Amino acid sequence: MAIISLIKKCARGFAGGRPDDVRSRRVVALIECVLNQNARDCGAACSPAINAKVLEVCLRHSIGIIQIPCPEQAVLGLGRVRPDGVSLRDAMSTPAARACCNAIAESIVSRLKQYEQAGQTVVAILGGNPLSPGCATQSASCVVDAEGLLIVALRASLASYGLEIPILAIRDSDWRLHAQDINSFDRLCAGPPHP
Repeated sequence: MAIISLIKKCARGFAGGRPDDVRSRRVVALIECVLNQNARDCGAACSPAINAKVLEVCLRHSIGIIQIPCPEQAVLGLGRVRPDGVSLRDAMSTPAARACCNAIAESIVSRLKQYEQAGQTVVAILGGNPLSPGCATQSASCVVDAEGLLIVALRASLASYGLEIPILAIRDSDWRLHAQDINSFDRLCAGPPHP
């Protein structure tokens, strides 16, 4: 019995930490504005600073967080600088914006692959509101006219890495939809880890 216990401890140690390592080995990747509403376009914030409901779910289920950089901020700056009369969606409909989103997606998905290779579970990727040109997200509980550029790039990058990670919408611009999305996220976190 002592030998089996020692083998199990060594195996845990080789899998990414000391035998007494207490980490949950579960993470979620989420768009920047969920953790920092100050990153949003002027007038688009839904809370003073943080989407507390998402954090509560992560804390309740012991899930770590990987922050996905804001594509709109990367392309247009914090102030979303663009010519007068040009919508945010139009300003993000450029080859440069698509290239930026592809680079962010590649960087994030490469990291997620490393987590999975280290034996950790990536529970989900959390996207955004239906009107976001970068992060609008189609999921089981959310139908949008068009997904944002970053979400499209994340889906393509996940496919190229052979990863099947759920992408959920976090629609905090409407409290009823937000409640539905939080419940969906909570149920996913409480269920068995996906393969």
